[in-house]
Amino acid sequence: MTSNSLGGKILIIASILFIVALSINTYSSIKNTRKAIYGELDDRAEQISNMLIYNLESLDKVEKDVDEIIDIYIENLGHFLGNKGEYTNEGLKALSKKTGVSELNIVDNEAYTLYSNQDESVGYVYSEDHPVMDIIRGDKDVIIEDIRKSTIGDIYYKFGAVKTDFGLVQIGINADSIMKMKENLQLEKAIQELINDKSAEYILALDKDLNTRYDSRGEISNLEFSNKAKEKLKLQQIYTEITYDEELNKKIYNVFIPYNEDLSSLDKLDKDTNETNNYFCIGLS
Repeated sequence: MTSNSLGGKILIIASILFIVALSINTYSSIKNTRKAIYGELDDRAEQISNMLIYNLESLDKVEKDVDEIIDIYIENLGHFLGNKGEYTNEGLKALSKKTGVSELNIVDNEAYTLYSNQDESVGYVYSEDHPVMDIIRGDKDVIIEDIRKSTIGDIYYKFGAVKTDFGLVQIGINADSIMKMKENLQLEKAIQELINDKSAEYILALDKDLNTRYDSRGEISNLEFSNKAKEKLKLQQIYTEITYDEELNKKIYNVFIPYNEDLSSLDKLDKDTNETNNYFCIGLS
């Protein structure tokens, strides 16, 4: 009787120890697995962030190079035409077809358009506030304008003008193709491609005050931050948190990554802010 009772107690104790050991082992396994998963998510977020930052820097450089190439082309063509000497409207129309340049205007020192490839521009007199008047007044030798609407018609152009002995040559390039090219160079497009590839659920851009300035989902809403999160981000440190996203109806692993350069190239940002100490928030499932 005593032997059976002792055996039963030993069995109970052994069972309890086994359950405790199993629980500890299970807990450790879950903890290690969770740590490994979070580590993977952190690595994935860092890869996405590095890709975005690389794209941001590369696309910004390419856009500046495109602008510079177009500016140089306009200026060189202006100098070429300025030294040509003889002009006719038909000759300018033929040159326009060969070069793809939309507008070619030969203007005298009184701001009067002598010749043009566009019939409606012949005889046009530039107003006192027109950019080319800086050349007429002798203040500048070359003007390259930002893209704007033509003073004749509703087409957008990239205009430039070069000083000549008789006045100036003005050149206008249809800006539609330039704008389409720049659309393909926007970081926002690179972000959307990552979203479409399921690399991330969403990507946000935040300013130095942690206000959301861009949201890949479209509608912008500011995030709520704990004091711990604010403290880490203000120190320009990576911060991670798990949140429940009502829109996606699931838990999201948010990774906040500091970016110490200007993010104003994103469409939803104010182009004139040029702020640094921004952040990316990458939401991973």
